[in-house]
Amino acid sequence: MENPFIKEFGLLPHELFLSRLTRFESAQDSIVLDLIDVVTTIYFIDIMTKRIDDGGRIYSISVPVSNPEIWEQTKPLLKKLVQFVSRDVADFNFVLSKKMFIGTSLELDFGRFNNVSLLSGGLDSFSGAFQNISSGTSSIYVGYKLNKFEQSKQESIANFVSGKHKNSIRYFFDKLNCKKAEPTQATRSLLFLSLASAVAYEHGVKDILIYENGFLSLNPNKNGRFTTKTTHPRTIYLFNSVLESLGLVQRVSNPFIFKTKGEIIDQLSDDFKEQIKFTHTCAKSRQSLHLLDKSKQCGTCIPCVLRKISLSACDNEKFDEHLYDVGYNGKNKGITLEQFEDLKSSIEYFRGCKNDIDNNSIMLTLGLKNRFYTEDNYFVKTNEMFQRFSKEVERFLEKYDIF
Repeated sequence: MENPFIKEFGLLPHELFLSRLTRFESAQDSIVLDLIDVVTTIYFIDIMTKRIDDGGRIYSISVPVSNPEIWEQTKPLLKKLVQFVSRDVADFNFVLSKKMFIGTSLELDFGRFNNVSLLSGGLDSFSGAFQNISSGTSSIYVGYKLNKFEQSKQESIANFVSGKHKNSIRYFFDKLNCKKAEPTQATRSLLFLSLASAVAYEHGVKDILIYENGFLSLNPNKNGRFTTKTTHPRTIYLFNSVLESLGLVQRVSNPFIFKTKGEIIDQLSDDFKEQIKFTHTCAKSRQSLHLLDKSKQCGTCIPCVLRKISLSACDNEKFDEHLYDVGYNGKNKGITLEQFEDLKSSIEYFRGCKNDIDNNSIMLTLGLKNRFYTEDNYFVKTNEMFQRFSKEVERFLEKYDIF
């Protein structure tokens, strides 16, 4: 069985992605190379295989690895992780392949860093950089280049953060050059986390931070929507379990898991708030769907409406009110029926979530368990976060509900 990534690109994923790092020569180094090869192959199949009715897919892949025995032991965890984030049922055939990789960059002494932080170009990860800077934490920022529309904003945010955060460096990996068949990209966060793990390993850093607000991390499933679980506590728990099974010491955590997006935004300093216009949220522009103005975010999808809810919660709309194809008040001279219906559906989604919060039923649907958390009082903290989020939705509806 031929590996689909090798068939497409003619090389292994680690050979494509890790050229900017220095060298991986030992037996444990090769496990990190394996991690990149395994997860990138999963991601490649994800984006190249069209879903039918938002359902899961069944596939089997062969991946060359340096230690098949370790990967066979890890396989059950890996299958659980893939199925949870994507609904897919995957099987793996691990084939022995000795690996030693020497990159092209110089072996420079960058000093010691406290963490690796993902910097996606989104508002939450940007706020995470503010938290790193405010706490005097030295950080390595890791990003993955997106489409051309988002790249300029992504670079602007990265340059701003680098200018503010003197004790930091950054790695931004080039996106795969292929035409995607499936826009949902449910396993994309696994690719991000694997690349961050490789960077952390190279620099001897244990802590990997992925900043995502508590509501979107849990991403409640309502009305049959396909909801990704990219930063759900169970996803992070399973990914960490994979790292542990492989003998790696790196661990991922989400410092914003008990915070709302509104709270995260409001704690930014004024100069950071002025940069909000360069952050990117929209799901539709990422998928190149139905935008009248390609230079803007749609303003109607779930992520856009959550962003509006969060900025309006503390009267911060002025920092991004002109960035949407369909604005806060739902008006656009050329608004289409499809945009109108999508905006209505997104607002109804949040209205439904608020109702579930208010009647104390939302926690019953999220599948939260004690082992996913390091905090014993996770249930109380999560419920309190939802209660505060309900107030943010209520404030947004009072201001802008056109339905």
